[in-house]
Amino acid sequence: MRHHPNHPERGFTLLELLVAIAIFAVLAAMAYGGLNTVLTTSRYAALRVERLIRVEAAVATLSRDLVQVVDRPIRDEYGDPRPSFLGGGLRGNQGLEFTRGGRRNPGDFPRASLQRIGYTVQDGWLLRLSWQVLDRAQDSTPISQPLVARMEGLTFRFLDNTRIWHEQWPPENALRTTPPPNSIPLAVEVNLHFQD
Repeated sequence: MRHHPNHPERGFTLLELLVAIAIFAVLAAMAYGGLNTVLTTSRYAALRVERLIRVEAAVATLSRDLVQVVDRPIRDEYGDPRPSFLGGGLRGNQGLEFTRGGRRNPGDFPRASLQRIGYTVQDGWLLRLSWQVLDRAQDSTPISQPLVARMEGLTFRFLDNTRIWHEQWPPENALRTTPPPNSIPLAVEVNLHFQD
């Protein structure tokens, strides 16, 4: 290509190049701010979804257990009888304890198909407790399975056979009512209270 004297060579001056770089830097900074916001929102949403999945799994586990409640009283660690279903104020805190059926035994081990289950909140965790035996000895300790963190509490209401709701089960006035309530409530309302 030959240089023609009537057409001088054109290019960017240093000042034009600096202005272009400055404009590009401003646009890149704005794009990074937007991208950072999108990434932060995405991380937060993923954490919320993971938490929701854990809460839904805990509720599903509790529901599965409650559907399989059976009327089988037990004896506690001291040999005292305990009802099939206990709920509400258990030893000073809100919780549930009941006997459930449907315990699978694929290995055909010598054990019952019934199991004692409990739910309580300790140290900010919703715990599922399960005992290996129904009628306990003094060394019987529950297996604790943490389900959901950042819990504040757990409250219940129980519907008896006369369609009256109670804050604990068996109801305080269970012996004075006519007809007496069933040993197992007709329905259980569960309220989970979270810190977040």
